[in-house]
Amino acid sequence: MKKLISVLLVFVFVLSLTPTAWAADIYDSGSCGEHITWTLDTDGVLIVSGYGPMTDYSETNPAPWIKHKDTNPVRTAIFNEGITTIGAYAFDYIWYGTPYLTSVSLPSTLVKIGDYAFGANIGLENIKLPNNLNVIGKAAFDGCWAMKSIRLPVSIQKIERWALDFGYDSSVEIYFEGTEDAFKAVIDEDYYENLTTEYVVGHYVHKPATIYYENKQPPLPSNQPSDWAKKEVEKAISLGLVPSEIQNYYRQPIARLDTVKLVVNLLEIINGTTIDNLLIERGLFVNTNTFTDTNDNKVLSASTLGIINGMKEGEFAPYSTLTRAQAAAIINRIANVQGIATDGYTQNFTDTAKHWVAPELGWPVANKIIKGVGQNKFDPDGQLTVEQAILLIYRTYTTLI
Repeated sequence: MKKLISVLLVFVFVLSLTPTAWAADIYDSGSCGEHITWTLDTDGVLIVSGYGPMTDYSETNPAPWIKHKDTNPVRTAIFNEGITTIGAYAFDYIWYGTPYLTSVSLPSTLVKIGDYAFGANIGLENIKLPNNLNVIGKAAFDGCWAMKSIRLPVSIQKIERWALDFGYDSSVEIYFEGTEDAFKAVIDEDYYENLTTEYVVGHYVHKPATIYYENKQPPLPSNQPSDWAKKEVEKAISLGLVPSEIQNYYRQPIARLDTVKLVVNLLEIINGTTIDNLLIERGLFVNTNTFTDTNDNKVLSASTLGIINGMKEGEFAPYSTLTRAQAAAIINRIANVQGIATDGYTQNFTDTAKHWVAPELGWPVANKIIKGVGQNKFDPDGQLTVEQAILLIYRTYTTLI
């Protein structure tokens, strides 16, 4: 039992390693919308929380974190669920060509990226835009010279002029999840020609973007994990712990389906048997009608074990991201499945008293498995990234074998 408890401690400790949990100290904070707040920690992690649209900024009225560009610049930007727009000039450093911002996590609720929002951020290399996004504002990514690939959802309704004009001498791969006709319908005809044509301006060469449409796309480009995660990510892959389809966009939020794949894969490798056999050993059988939007056996198996639930109206929402609250609930339920009583534990975070996760948060907090993010807050709607989920799986594996 002591061995089991130590294993669970490692499992849930790693789950707490979301970008918010890595934050050392709060460097500055404030509001950036009627119902939106922001915090910037000393590691350069910016967290934007709340709901609704962000404030639009301008060259003469820059975003509040821009003033820290020389002392504590934003390196990672995390937008939590509920944010519907990224304000104009949110990260445009007025052509300083900042290399600092390298990772951006976007919520499924995002519908618009404002004009010049990410202008001149030359540290961005890959970005996947969320499925509900409708509008990419004028010059939103203009001057992001290092950009290698960007994935656009079929929900896009308007791509403003210069939105995808990343810079001269850069060759970008654009992955659009719809047809070529659909893409041309949301972008001005002359801008489309500009985007796909090579021409010379002074000493610079504008290289055409390569655009891939719906089912005619190559495999997703694999960006590199963060330096602090790279060694363990590589070990996890070498051990077969990471399915190939999850080996990309390491710094982006992980989808619920991918989380389940990692967890089930881990259980099968450690136990040397299939998830089906594990259920049979417990006298459990899956219900194929559990969810209306998936009949994936791994999802149904995790649900049968009581580890995961649906989101609403019988839906699992396989492509939604995993939040810290959901991760905490998974931790608590794994403990319950393994025979550990978690009732009676409390926590006193100011932002979880009325949150649905409150009854399941006490045990992980009491055991110092999941930490807050400062200022006596837990940030229940913060997100878990792919690389952090992989570390969770790898460290659990090395403890169990």
